[in-house]
Amino acid sequence: LVIQICLAVLFYKGETGQKTTAPDTPFLGMKSDQVSAFEITGPQKERLVVEKIGAEWIIKDSFGAPANGEQVRTFLTKLSELKKGFAVATTTGAAKRFKVADDQFERHVVLREKEQIVGEFYVGTSPGFRQIHVRKAGTEGVLAVALSTFELETGVEAWLDKNLFKIKIEDMASISFPGFVLEKKAGTWQLQELESGWKTDEKNVTDLLNKVADLTIQAVMNPQETTALFA
Repeated sequence: LVIQICLAVLFYKGETGQKTTAPDTPFLGMKSDQVSAFEITGPQKERLVVEKIGAEWIIKDSFGAPANGEQVRTFLTKLSELKKGFAVATTTGAAKRFKVADDQFERHVVLREKEQIVGEFYVGTSPGFRQIHVRKAGTEGVLAVALSTFELETGVEAWLDKNLFKIKIEDMASISFPGFVLEKKAGTWQLQELESGWKTDEKNVTDLLNKVADLTIQAVMNPQETTALFA
């Protein structure tokens, strides 16, 4: 029994290569404001590239559509604050087992400052809620960090600034539609050039204003396909 226990312990240690690191050691060692572009590749080689142009973030391969700047900044801050914690495994074979190998992964993330790579890692299986196995490129250690694949989506819609056209009703002065114009006078919305004896329907105006103010983007269209909308 003693021999069996010893063999089991040796096998476990050899299989996992488990060791500890200081809990406050940074995983990537980069600052969020360093990053000017990042790319996320999925298991089927689908890829998303988000790039900073001036002060704005755009989705590069989707006709330069605007990315959600707040979401991007939160994402980069989280990555910069990730800690190494405990190593789950350090053997070469462990990378494939935890799906963090160079050629087998759930996500491959590359962070760049202009042309220089300032962070690169692979994301694999999940050991628990809001936990994910990761491996920093160029190393063999497999770690478990506080991250999820839901924060690493490769779809354009997940990063798109869907509130680009939202505007507060109190900031509107007039709205033009084919056939009529609504304008605000002394705090009240009225139809422009309303005939004598007619009255603006306040309820319908309020409903219309709410719809206009709450416009959200659903997807990005190919500019060459938009001409059909106005045919």
